[in-house]
Amino acid sequence: MDKTVVHHASLCYHGDMDNQKLGNILKGYRLKVFPNDSLRRVAKELGVNYTYLSRLEDGYSRPSDEVLSKVVRTYTIPPNEALELFAMSHYSPHYAQILRQAKEEDRKGFSNNLSQAFFRTIKKKEE
Repeated sequence: MDKTVVHHASLCYHGDMDNQKLGNILKGYRLKVFPNDSLRRVAKELGVNYTYLSRLEDGYSRPSDEVLSKVVRTYTIPPNEALELFAMSHYSPHYAQILRQAKEEDRKGFSNNLSQAFFRTIKKKEE
């Protein structure tokens, strides 16, 4: 995994490029969907602490499955792009299981689109 060093005030953080790329994408979507809203307001909409959302966007943290699912729904991220975001948060303990289930649904013809099957499976998991 490609590593980079990020200096933040007196803090030295060794983060990976996937975190930074994911964070930049999430921030881009937030600014597109909520151009006039503060980070605090959007964090409240997502049901997360604004410091946590800031750390996600800056690449210091990775989102949990639940938070990433909320972001995808709240920001109305298209399914194919959202699938890539879940792949970027590859540490996710549920990602492989959910993707296997989605592929199985897709293979059986329950869906005409793998990403739609993926999101149906995530929705079932959250219920």
